[in-house]
Amino acid sequence: MTSAEFHRPAADELAGLRAFDEGRADYYAWGFELTAPDDTTAISGWSDAPEWAARLTPIGTANGSGSVYAHWAAADGAFPVIILGDEGGVRPVAVNTSEFLRVLSLDAEPMVDWDGVAFYNDGVEDPSAGHDEYVGWLTERGLQPIVVSFDEDDDVIDDDQAEANDRAHDEVNAIVATAEQRYGDELNAWAKAHGIG
Repeated sequence: MTSAEFHRPAADELAGLRAFDEGRADYYAWGFELTAPDDTTAISGWSDAPEWAARLTPIGTANGSGSVYAHWAAADGAFPVIILGDEGGVRPVAVNTSEFLRVLSLDAEPMVDWDGVAFYNDGVEDPSAGHDEYVGWLTERGLQPIVVSFDEDDDVIDDDQAEANDRAHDEVNAIVATAEQRYGDELNAWAKAHGIG
């Protein structure tokens, strides 16, 4: 399979998000910015092997310090979303694009290392400027957003908000755990075969 054959389905899955994103100046998920699917600069520094980039399609930045989301062409023909951590770690995030889009709705930058990836948003900080529009966009497409309750008054989250936020984190963690279970070992072996990890 050629690089173009790997990349086409993954890039097509993001067409709706690219249309939503076009012309936006503000974040709709903290740390996330779409990149062009043919812009491999963020992933090419990980390995010089041509087959490394051939199985990856960049999606966008994951945080402000250099972590990157990408589709990865798995052996089963699927395109799970993975993260390449700026401080190390190549880990699965979601088994497909739809689940990844739901993870973004938590409005949190990921924490990633060689052991895994986690997302956390306590709801004390303000949501990203475009978050409400993104949540609406997801809902229009039949995808259930995963949102936390943001405190707008006194920087204190009450018990009900805290419980709702815990449920949101549990839901995101379940998406990540499913991806890890399905693709973690294969992704780890593939990364090690390219001298990573």
